Amino acid sequence: MKVINSSVFNLLFHNCAWLLCVLGGNRLIWLSAPLVVCYTIVLIHNESLSIRSLAVPFLLGIGVDAILSGLSVFQFENHFGLIPLWLTVLWLSFATTFSLSLKFLASNWKLAAAAGAVAMPLNYLVGEKLGAVQFGPDRLVVGIVLGLIWATLFPALFKILQLSGSGTSYART
Repeated sequence: MKVINSSVFNLLFHNCAWLLCVLGGNRLIWLSAPLVVCYTIVLIHNESLSIRSLAVPFLLGIGVDAILSGLSVFQFENHFGLIPLWLTVLWLSFATTFSLSLKFLASNWKLAAAAGAVAMPLNYLVGEKLGAVQFGPDRLVVGIVLGLIWATLFPALFKILQLSGSGTSYART
């Protein structure tokens, strides 16, 4: 079980889940959802992360995407509600990375801000190129808005997790 709890496995798992969710969408939810949920349960059972350390990034990510979808910044095909189910599964997978593969960002808020400003817009832009989402406004505008949002939220997430006593020992910033 040590391998499953490792940062490297977590990063690999999340990237595979990202591809499955983005490329398969709701058509492959029967595969992506059980895989991500089972992996998450194993991590909680092994005490590699807590429910609280999952809930904060999971709910925040879904909330941000729902708001952006409601404002027509994001547009998704064939779904009910503000965001599709596959995106919810993707956020659950991504939430596991804060306690494992992204934990190193917790000790440096500037690095966390830079990672959020660059990595998050890139993920959305690649997802758009692969047809998982359409952007209402211009691609550059969306990239800048996402960069600003996640440059702020990434360090804030780590701080919230640290202050909440999420069961993960985040380094003090």
